[in-house]
Parts: sequence; C-alpha cells; structure tokens
Amino acid sequence: MLRTTILAVFFLSGALFFTIFSLTFPAEFNRVFQGNLQWWLPPIFFSIVATYLFGVRALAAHFLKISRPYPTIGRYMNALLETSIPTLVLIFMMQFRNPFYVLLMPPVYVYFIFIILSALRVDRFLSIFTGFVAALEYGALSVYALLYAEPVGMDPALAAPGGFLARFLFLVAAGITTGFVTRQIKHQLTVSFEAGRERDKIADLFGQHVSPQVVDRLLSQNTEWLSESRHVCMMFLDIRDFTRFSQNRDPEQVVNYLNSLFDFMIEMINEHQGYINKFLGDGFMAVFGAPISSGADVQNAVAAALKIVERVDSDSAAGIIAPTRVGVGIHAGIAVTGHVGTTRKKEYTIIGDVVNLASRIEQLNKDFGSKILVSEDVWKELKDHKGQELGTVTVKGRDEAVRIFKLA
Repeated sequence: MLRTTILAVFFLSGALFFTIFSLTFPAEFNRVFQGNLQWWLPPIFFSIVATYLFGVRALAAHFLKISRPYPTIGRYMNALLETSIPTLVLIFMMQFRNPFYVLLMPPVYVYFIFIILSALRVDRFLSIFTGFVAALEYGALSVYALLYAEPVGMDPALAAPGGFLARFLFLVAAGITTGFVTRQIKHQLTVSFEAGRERDKIADLFGQHVSPQVVDRLLSQNTEWLSESRHVCMMFLDIRDFTRFSQNRDPEQVVNYLNSLFDFMIEMINEHQGYINKFLGDGFMAVFGAPISSGADVQNAVAAALKIVERVDSDSAAGIIAPTRVGVGIHAGIAVTGHVGTTRKKEYTIIGDVVNLASRIEQLNKDFGSKILVSEDVWKELKDHKGQELGTVTVKGRDEAVRIFKLA
C-alpha cells in the first residue's frame, strides 16, 4: 500500500505542476505542445491515474483486512497497467513532437520509478516483470521511431539505434537488479520474522522475565527444549510479614511496593544467568541451570541471593523502601524439566524433590531468624563463602533429616 500511495501522490503532484505551469507560463506550454493541447487535459489525466492508484490501494487494504492474499493475476495485471502509464504519455506526446525527441524526454525516467518502487511488493518476479514490460514497451516505441520518423534537427548521435538499445538494456537490467534486491529484502524480512516468532515462543514458554542473554543462547542452540532430567539449582524467595504490611494499605500501594522490589530482584537473577519461573504472590521461584546451564549454577544462585539481601537491607536502611526482610532457600539436585499444559497454552516447568525441598528450606528462615539458608548439596559446591551449619532438620514431606547452612 505504501507503493501505491507514493505513486498516487507523485501523479497528483504532476497534475498540480501542469496546472501551475500551464496557467503561469501559457506561452511556453503552447510551445511545447504546439498549441494543440488544452491546458486542463494533462491534470485530468494525472488525476485519473492517481484515482486508479488509490483504488488499487483500497483493494489491497480490503484483502489485507479479510486476511486473504491479493490475487496473483491481479498483481501482474496491475503491474502491466502501471508500467504502461509512461508509455501512454510518450505515445500522446508523439502526436505533438518528433518521436526521437520524445523518447529522450523526462517521462522515460518514470519507468525507473515504477521499477524501483516495485521492490515494495516484495516479489522479485514482479520486479523483473516490471523491468521487462518497461523495456519492451520502450523498445517498441524506439522501433517505431527508427522505422517511421526522421531525426530532424537532432544530433545524429542522439538518434543512433545504439542509444535506444542501451536504454532498453538499462531497463531490463534495472528490473533484474531490483528483483535481486527484492529477494534480499524478503529474505531479511523472513529471517527477522522467524527470529521474532522464536523469541515470542521463548517468552511464552518461559515467561516475560527471561534475560536477553538466555534468549540468545536458547535461539543459538536451536532446540525444542524437550522434557528431560537435569541438574538445577532452585531458589525460593519470600517477603517476610507481607500480610501485615498489606493490611493497612490500599491495593495500589501494595502493588507498587512489590514492583519496586521485584524490579531489581529480576535484574539480579538475570545478571546471574537464572530466570524466575513463577511468581508466588509475595515471592518467587527462580531456577539456575534450566533450560540452559552456565556451568556455575549453584555459585550464581548464591551470589544472586546475597546481592538481593544486601540490596533489600541497604534500601530499607536508607528509607528507599518500607522496612523489609526477605527469606531465601536454595537447594540443588536433579529435576524433571519440560513443557506442561494444553496444546493452546504451555509453560516451562521444573518438577521434582529439589523444588519441594528448596521451598521447605526457605520456610525454615522463620524458625532460625535467618535470611539465606542452603542445603548441604549447595554448601559442598561453595568456596570462600562464610556460613554457619545449623545442624540437621526434619522437613515436611521427607523421612530423612536435612543438613542446613546459614549464609545470612
């Protein structure tokens, strides 16, 4: 539609130009057309052409609205009619001027405008077709001039057959070149569309809080992320005393408070190559090591937890946020990962004892008055971290006691 709009405006401008030219310089207008043309005929012709182009635009908009492609035969017929417009102008002007002279006038260059703008159709065959139509029609007019007209008063070099042949070949080459460019444009558009669709697919499956780095790595791996068992590090975070905080505040204040916390928490999780799999009201579940692993998932999870607690403490002390405490539980182990849901809506989910235990460990922060608790499996992979063993604890859902370590 952009192409037809440009062409319609071009011909409307031509109508305006001829109107101003013929009324401002009537003697020059009569000299060009030897006094045999009414001044209003060119503006009317160009206006009719513009109206036709606006009609084509409206028809294209209709097919777009009903989600149907513009008929192929219609596209080629329209290309033929449009490319024939300069030919009609040249034939018309030959009635008043020497054909050799007419074939060197500016209307010839309008062919190139149609050829160049054909690239906006994003169909290389239509661009090549436009170039060949322009070349054949100009060639036919050139043959007519060479056979039936005399180059009276013209430089013989300008009327030589070689010049007309060169312009014929230029039009063919312009069509082929535009077709090649159109093919490249279409390829780039297709690649961009497919990349965008893949990114949307990732965002839909993994949520909106996947870092750009994770998205890029998922795209580069070109995998369907099938269900699998893999080693992951799970983090659960909970905002302490949130119920009490929200009791005496309106909903807008509560939401703004949560957003102010989650904004930097999400950023810190992403910085450490994890992603938030689920929001749990006043907390969330984050995973490190799925769907892709950095090779240092436990270390990244602990580093992210420490930074989050440090930021919450500093912002609370500075009065940037309301006095806030958080509890974090971290555990690492084997989990089942994959897409769970219906054919219409699926989510990437992590399932297994590692998830349940990480959640139970987080809840133990209330009992120990701590901020970050980790399991023995996490502690074993840490180096140069100061912490305190709290002993073994029996947690709900497990027969065996669990060794717990306090990091903050």
